[in-house]
Amino acid sequence: MRNLQAHTWPVFRYVPVFRLLIPFLSGLLLNIFYNEFYLVAMAVFLLVVMFIGNILLPQKQWINGMKYQTMFLLSGFYVTDLNREIKWKYHFSKCKGDALVVVVNDIPDEKPKTIKVTVDVIEVDSGNKGNRVEGKLLLYLKKDSASLKLRYGDKLMLPYSIEEIPDTVFGGRFNYKVYLERKQVYHRAYVRSKHWKLLERKTTNPVVDFAYTCRANVVDVLRSSLKDTNDFAVASALLVGDDSLISSDLMKAYSASGTLHVLSVSGMHVGVIYLLIAFLFGKAERNKWLKHLYYPTVIILIWLYAILSGSSASVIRSATMLSIVLLGKWINSRSHIYNSLALSMFIILCYDPFLITDNGFILSYLAVYGIVYMQPLVLQLYNPENKWMFRLWELTSVSIAAQALTAPVSLLFFGQFPNYFILANMIVIPISTIAIYLTILQVVVVPWNEIEKWVAFVNGKSISFVNEFVIQLTKIPGAVTQDVYIDVFQCLVAYVMIFSLTDWIEKRRYTSLLTTLICFVVLLAKSVVINFGF
Repeated sequence: MRNLQAHTWPVFRYVPVFRLLIPFLSGLLLNIFYNEFYLVAMAVFLLVVMFIGNILLPQKQWINGMKYQTMFLLSGFYVTDLNREIKWKYHFSKCKGDALVVVVNDIPDEKPKTIKVTVDVIEVDSGNKGNRVEGKLLLYLKKDSASLKLRYGDKLMLPYSIEEIPDTVFGGRFNYKVYLERKQVYHRAYVRSKHWKLLERKTTNPVVDFAYTCRANVVDVLRSSLKDTNDFAVASALLVGDDSLISSDLMKAYSASGTLHVLSVSGMHVGVIYLLIAFLFGKAERNKWLKHLYYPTVIILIWLYAILSGSSASVIRSATMLSIVLLGKWINSRSHIYNSLALSMFIILCYDPFLITDNGFILSYLAVYGIVYMQPLVLQLYNPENKWMFRLWELTSVSIAAQALTAPVSLLFFGQFPNYFILANMIVIPISTIAIYLTILQVVVVPWNEIEKWVAFVNGKSISFVNEFVIQLTKIPGAVTQDVYIDVFQCLVAYVMIFSLTDWIEKRRYTSLLTTLICFVVLLAKSVVINFGF
């Protein structure tokens, strides 16, 4: 009976952070999707009962374990409530006045007729009195010469003319109001020209301001050297994550080919930078003494890249994930990577629990887990003798593993599947990786004009090839399967089937094969019910 206890299960024995992460995630999700007080009351009552049971029956270890599980569930619920800004005592919506004082907290987004930007409201003015407040506001300014000059950190004064975000649903599935609320934006304001005033420039975090300044300088270098609009736009997306200038047709082509991830600075890009550092200084990692210099240096360089690339949410998330993995290797070389990944998720969600509903957050972790868990198994399915064929198959196995574990969630969120993703990633990932290195080199060699011209020429040709490749690939019949939406139940069953199939491939367990077949039948039956209305 001892082996049936949860703490002896392999997943909890090798990845103990899961024992804390699972109840913590449950608390987050309960708050986000239900947020009912009676759930907390029930959990508190259960916790009190277990504390009493632990005192009366100290020999029952399962009571002690359940007590801690419930405590972390409540912690997840409470942390989520703390981050729900609309409930804050000094949220600006609870204070009326004549004007708002706000600070620009993001890069302004230029629209056809307006400038769209998220701002932090710091003060509500009422007559001669100013009240300090908190909260985020989605601001639309009439596009003119003044609004086009806005930068991160600018302090503005504007009329108190806010309204709640309307309940708008796009495509029958995407609720824009809910999306913004999970980013803690509950109100918006439209302000015409000359109805707002610039009070001060660069009033916020100097580190972030420095990051945005560097980002702007990098974009200027790329704009001046890459004449083709799409080449410049993709180069800018590859290095600093600015995909606003990419045409809608090219963006759709990347999405339909399953390579959209290369256009946003995220885990892949941080990983590419790490591989470059490891290639240059990797020998130090294996040295008994130099490794204590190697790991902190690598972590500093990764965060320097994260700052210089503009400090987007995705790159900060990826840098955090990789930093914790490297810290785990530094402290204990035998540290399980699943444990480090779980710990990074726990830390990130403590900072912003609403990320658990972010598509990018979910997909990035699933892709990383897929690569770590499934890629070695996929790699074993084929063993070519040729060195270059093996490298090609190795790259292909990474793409298959990442796509396999993200496929159910992709169908749940987007309802489409790129059928040629293997071919696309085999071509796009290596060349885009080279393009990232060339783009970095291009920025570094700016003082040497002739060298910079040659690097820019090669970089432009590389990016042009990738752009043309994804466009032509998506023109092939059957490139993408569309409108294949699944529900949450089907998504969960699909994951059980994937893990069961993987376990059968690895260990040839009869029960795993049987589970895979049962899941397949359930998915098939569900599909028949949905399509034929039984």
